Parts: sequence; C-alpha cells; structure tokens
Amino acid sequence: MIPLPRVTKSQSHKVPHPPTHRLLAPDCGIFAPCPPLRLDELSQDFGGGVSGVGGGASPSRDPSGHLRGRLPPGVALQDGDVSRSHLDPDRLTASGITRSLVNGQWIPGHVLFDHLGFHISTLDYGLLKVPECRCRILRALSRDLLHTSAVSLRQVYSDKLSVFTGTAVSCSVAIPQAILRLRSLFDDQEKYSPRSVLQRDQLRDLAWWEDLQFDSPTNGCLLWPP
Repeated sequence: MIPLPRVTKSQSHKVPHPPTHRLLAPDCGIFAPCPPLRLDELSQDFGGGVSGVGGGASPSRDPSGHLRGRLPPGVALQDGDVSRSHLDPDRLTASGITRSLVNGQWIPGHVLFDHLGFHISTLDYGLLKVPECRCRILRALSRDLLHTSAVSLRQVYSDKLSVFTGTAVSCSVAIPQAILRLRSLFDDQEKYSPRSVLQRDQLRDLAWWEDLQFDSPTNGCLLWPP
C-alpha cells in the first residue's frame, strides 16, 4: 500500500480538485480524460436540421458534421444542406416514421412492415406477424417438397428439407402452431442420408405450410396478451 502524503492545514487550500469534465474509468481506476460536450453547436445544428426535415423552415448548414450518420433513414446530406427534396417517403415509412395529417411533420408510427423479418404493430395489445415476403418463401419451399414427394415415391432431398425446416422454425416466434407443425418433419429428417421419406403426417404438415399467408388466422402472436 502506497502511503499518501500528509497535507497540513495551511496547504489544504492548495490541493487541486479533479476537473468536472473528467470521468472515473472503472476498469483501470484512474481519471480518464473526457472532452466536454459542445452543446451549443450540437443543439444549433440538430435544431436546424429537424426544422428543415419537418418542412416548415429553411434548410440549415452542418459545418461541424454532427448530423452526419444521425439522421433517420431517407434523409441525405448534400453539401451540408438538409432539405425536403432529399426525403425518401418510402424509406421513412418502412422505418416506422409517418407524416402527420395535422401538421405534416414526420412522427414515429406504430407499425413496422418488415423489421428483422417480422411485421410488428404496437397498436392495442401489439401484434407480431410474418410478412408476406417470408410467407411466399415458405409456400414455395413446401410446394417444391410436395411436388418432389409426389413424383419420387414420397422421397425428398434431405438438404432441401433441412432448408425448409430451418426457415420455418425461424418464424415460430410469430406463429404459435409452428413447432407443432414441424415436429414430424424434424423426426423423419435424415441427417446422414441424402434422401428422406415422408409419411402421411409430414405431407399434411407441408400442406398446412403451403396455405400460410399474411392474413391467415394462424399467422400472428400478441405482444402483450390480456
């Protein structure tokens, strides 16, 4: 243990205090330098950028580059300007940002049409669904397996069956019956054989996946059940 120097009463007023803009780093136990925030420039640039995005004020400059990389999708900076002509309504809507019908401002919405492969809605109890693009992929994969089994005495390629089961199980969080409809397929899926033989239960489950659509009653799970 390193002894600390004694400070007399006459020297107590000369002990320097740590600056207010330094933070204690917990990993090394020393005071690590942290530059102070330039709130004046940040608030000025950000406030001007938001006013320009909203469509009610003139474009603003961004000389210090605070806004680059922090704007919502669909907003581009060109020569330091933020203007309404650079907005992409399709990308903003896909990101869950909608235009208000009252004042025309872009506000956060309640629906994400395709976020991480799911359709998410926070209205009422919330709803998580598989979007139509993924339903189309599942229908195509299951239809191909059914066609192959019909022309080859119920034998299908094991790698194609594993591709389908892996794609379908990734949607199980939004489809409550997904695990039940995949259990028989996982049981008869061959791991060391190039072909797998499908029985009547597997064919029935594949037919169920072939009818899956975005508006199907089985597609959807409440985020906050009552």
